[in-house]
Amino acid sequence: PQDKGKWQFSAVLESEQGLTTSTSPAGRLSIADLIDAEAISSMKVSPDGALVAVEMRRPEVPADWAQSWVDIYGISEGKLLRTYEVSGLDWAPDGKSFVHIKDGHQGKQLWVTKIEGGDKLIVDGLKNLTGAWWMPDAKSLLYAIADEPEKDETGLKRLRGTTDRWPQWRSPQHLYQVSLNDGLRRQLTAGSLGTSLLDIHPGGKKILLSRVHYDELPFDTSEFAELNLEDLSLHTILSDQWLYSASYSPDGTKLLFKGGPSAFAGLGENLPQGTIPNNYDGQLYLLELNSDQVKPLTKDFAPGVQVAQWTSDGNVVFKVQEGPFTNIYNYDVESGEFSKVDTQVDAVGGMSLARTAPVLAWYGSRANAPYQAFVQGEGRARLLLTPDKERFAQVQIGQVEDWDFQTKDGTTITGRVHLPPDFDPN
Repeated sequence: PQDKGKWQFSAVLESEQGLTTSTSPAGRLSIADLIDAEAISSMKVSPDGALVAVEMRRPEVPADWAQSWVDIYGISEGKLLRTYEVSGLDWAPDGKSFVHIKDGHQGKQLWVTKIEGGDKLIVDGLKNLTGAWWMPDAKSLLYAIADEPEKDETGLKRLRGTTDRWPQWRSPQHLYQVSLNDGLRRQLTAGSLGTSLLDIHPGGKKILLSRVHYDELPFDTSEFAELNLEDLSLHTILSDQWLYSASYSPDGTKLLFKGGPSAFAGLGENLPQGTIPNNYDGQLYLLELNSDQVKPLTKDFAPGVQVAQWTSDGNVVFKVQEGPFTNIYNYDVESGEFSKVDTQVDAVGGMSLARTAPVLAWYGSRANAPYQAFVQGEGRARLLLTPDKERFAQVQIGQVEDWDFQTKDGTTITGRVHLPPDFDPN
């Protein structure tokens, strides 16, 4: 410490094997493999279960945007049939065409494209178009427009409520209908509150809507209603602070709701008295439209439901968060039994069901495997595609093993061991 001179350190690194060179393209997993590779954004199975639309994305490195497109696969043969640069795809009822959104010179455009060839422009010059959907009779389309807020030249903003801090709060979404035969359009909803289309009745005469009121705690009361498309009369079904989505059963007599355990006055709660439930824990409820009777479906089912869809035979398939995993389950409405789908992945990113056929598609990844897409009919699941397969064929990923343990109070902690590619247990 008394020495005022400069300190110097030296070190020597020595490898037992020495330096080696290789021309092999193989290498370990890098951050670029995770964020710069092709990936699946969504999947949509055609109503008849014959085709599936796979929305893909690929970052255009070093740019800060990503290229996106839609690949159409034949499910029975598993082959790529068509590729389109479109967005907002929704299948026609017959599964032979789809509606989609394109950018035009004067705004967004609605197009109908036939798989076998042929495009038709339906509507042009739509500003702030957010989505489009087929009606069951295939004679018209519904679409949604977000209103533009009024310009305020004062430089001040009056907050009309807590949610007025959100950037898009003053751009409520409203629904419109356009006839495919003559192009006639009509507005279906209006008002300061935005309207969301939840589902279309199988008969095609009603649509299921929701809008959210933010004027009382906990600041998001959802109102669910049916709009009669023949006379535009509105029938409010219910309002609840802990319900988020709903859909019609295939016969149109029931509604499947997703919400928190406190929905329907706590019908989904399964906790000791005085315990506050976690309303981020997704639960499912079945409402009989004729009698208003409500049945909780997942009250005693531990995983939290994220997304649920009806099957063609009136049962339910849903995606859940189950600890660190995202899985898919089947639910038999009549027996009340749950059965887990062998997804072959750790985390399911999304799923889609055919409306009139027993076909399920999903995509996801594992801790030691990239994104993959699968389809399943009445038999076992089949691998449909692996994006960037050639790239990941050169990536070396080690084994992953479960390593769970129990604490002194009996709580199971889920863990994993990630081994390096060249790990030698000896």
